[in-house]
Amino acid sequence: GFFYNSILHAMQISLISPIKNDIDNLTKHPLFERFEIQPEKILFSKFPNGFKGLLRIIIGQQISFKTADILWLRACNLAYGEENITPEWVLNQNSLILKSIGLSNQKQAYVRKLAESITLGEFDSSHIDNLKDEYIIEKISKLYGFGIWSAQMYCMLCLARPNILPQNDLAVNKTLQSLYGTGHTLDYKQILQKTKKFEGAYSAFTLILWYLYIKKVI
Repeated sequence: GFFYNSILHAMQISLISPIKNDIDNLTKHPLFERFEIQPEKILFSKFPNGFKGLLRIIIGQQISFKTADILWLRACNLAYGEENITPEWVLNQNSLILKSIGLSNQKQAYVRKLAESITLGEFDSSHIDNLKDEYIIEKISKLYGFGIWSAQMYCMLCLARPNILPQNDLAVNKTLQSLYGTGHTLDYKQILQKTKKFEGAYSAFTLILWYLYIKKVI
């Protein structure tokens, strides 16, 4: 039968310039150099643009990276390939099919509303990709089921924008707590203050924090 392997097909976000260059530089920074991180080990898939990317982000909300990859793979296999995942395809699936992918009732409502918004012309994902980060975040965060974090994920993982530091990201917060020894959760304003020296390369900074979190090295 058909089997789509996302690992073989996926471009790694960490190999796209300028993010790749930023990772190479940041792994040598005093904050990270003690971990002796090999930049080529920081592997996170680049998501597709447009509807597919937005759908992939909904799938990944509040679950682990690994689980999200598995669920996306299921969706791709059900559609006989990532290229067949369209708003129309989603709207043609019943709730049992979407549940078999691993989507909760709430996430099913999100993906159906997203698909409807695009098919009805209420939201045009093809026109946002050339906007500045803040405008993209503003537009996507207004979609049903999306917020600031999800909109930031679109900028970073779908568009490879180099300066995204996600809000309310568990892995980012936990890793920064350990790195800075704060002993408590940092709010976004505190995170921005502590990490200002990395501004301009926040996406690479985030990928390194995720890597450290997953590897449980701190």
